[in-house]
Amino acid sequence: KLIDIGEPEEARFISEELLARPGLASQAARHRYGCRVVQHLLQRCPPGMVRELIQVLLVDCLALCCHPFGTYVVQHLLQHGTDGQRRSVGRTFEGHAAHLPRSRAGCSVFTVALERLAREDAARLARAAIQQADALEGLPVSRQGSLATLRVLRVLPGPEAGE
Repeated sequence: KLIDIGEPEEARFISEELLARPGLASQAARHRYGCRVVQHLLQRCPPGMVRELIQVLLVDCLALCCHPFGTYVVQHLLQHGTDGQRRSVGRTFEGHAAHLPRSRAGCSVFTVALERLAREDAARLARAAIQQADALEGLPVSRQGSLATLRVLRVLPGPEAGE
């Protein structure tokens, strides 16, 4: 509640506490209720105030995006992070575009990444997905997979989308 109703500066201690012990921020991001705290920090606090927290989360980004609760934290990072932070997430995803969309949580983050990344970064991620064997095969069967496939096709220029 403090994060939502108070001034962002009043919530600084929460971010500091999450950084006080190695692994605590990632652990909170994976927790049923802790993930909501981290999401609210990312949403309400200015980027400079949560920069260190985001750096810690970026290290564990792949594991978080495929976790049932961590996925929401990465989605919030993509929605509320700086361009550089989003680019960092996109670059991380490029090397794992084949297996990322295979889990429900990973597929949701993959779709949000394609929506929130800068045009050229999104196109690079989409290219990585279609170049990795079987990356998009079977995706249209699920709801999240259909959205991811459509997003890949929308992001790529005409001739590339048909490959």
